[in-house]
Amino acid sequence: MAHMYPTNPRMGTQSHAELALFAALRSKLPDHYLVFHAVKWVLRDPEGGAREGEADFIICHPERGLLVLEVKGGRIRIDGATDQWYSNEHEIRDPFAQAAGNKYSLLRKMKELPYWRNRTIAIGHCVALPDVAVKQDLRLDAPEEITLDGEDVGDLRRRIEEMMAYWFGDSTGAGVGAAGAQQLISLFAPSRELRPHMALEFAGEAQTMLQLTEEQFMLLDLLRGRPRVAVRGCAGAGKTTLAVEQARRLAAQGFRVLLTCFNKNLAAFLRRSVKFEEPVDVIHFHSVCNSLAHKAGLRPPGRGPPRS
Repeated sequence: MAHMYPTNPRMGTQSHAELALFAALRSKLPDHYLVFHAVKWVLRDPEGGAREGEADFIICHPERGLLVLEVKGGRIRIDGATDQWYSNEHEIRDPFAQAAGNKYSLLRKMKELPYWRNRTIAIGHCVALPDVAVKQDLRLDAPEEITLDGEDVGDLRRRIEEMMAYWFGDSTGAGVGAAGAQQLISLFAPSRELRPHMALEFAGEAQTMLQLTEEQFMLLDLLRGRPRVAVRGCAGAGKTTLAVEQARRLAAQGFRVLLTCFNKNLAAFLRRSVKFEEPVDVIHFHSVCNSLAHKAGLRPPGRGPPRS
């Protein structure tokens, strides 16, 4: 069985002919084939802006080359006078012109990429009309050799090999090789994991912290009538945030407020970063003890004045 990318037809595929051909390609081609379904790309055009490209199928034989395959279902009719193609009497685009145009567009797109820039890429195009019998050249640019009809679906391996021989000759080794096949998988069917930008992660964490502190501030409202409260929590639980908010509230009520903490660096950080509307003394615990001891005349010998 061929390796299909994706493993099932892409969502939104409505063409019965395309769905049937997907199943046939998977079951009838051997496992050294890679088949990519509904491949899309955008090609830069310096003069006309960006252009979109799409292939119904891209078939890869690592040792032979690539085929860009366009699929048209239904009863096919060509009006030579108007150069118009029809499927079940609905106007459609010329499938051979589509396949050829997408082949060259894809080739240009691949040549934009470093891996393929200086490599020769054996690539051809073909058209599948699986609901009709052809067995003739439809036009000079639509020979039977690159046309797959309903009778060919039962013998897909032979027909795909014949199409590759038509485009690339009987020699092997002109394909992309094993390394190139892996590059095609990465190009046509990439797997990606997009991680949030660090700044976005920090912003999300800051929003979470904001939500947590709002809940904690509600707790302060409930404890408003208690003169003494012990708050326990692990590091990062928000104890300092609660203390800062309570200091802000008390200062706004006209109290003289001391905000103290055990860590000297934390006290310095709070003095720099927290903007209180009313004065609040932010001093670390050891400096408070040293200041009180000095005022009580209990300053140990050899110690300098207390530091804030």
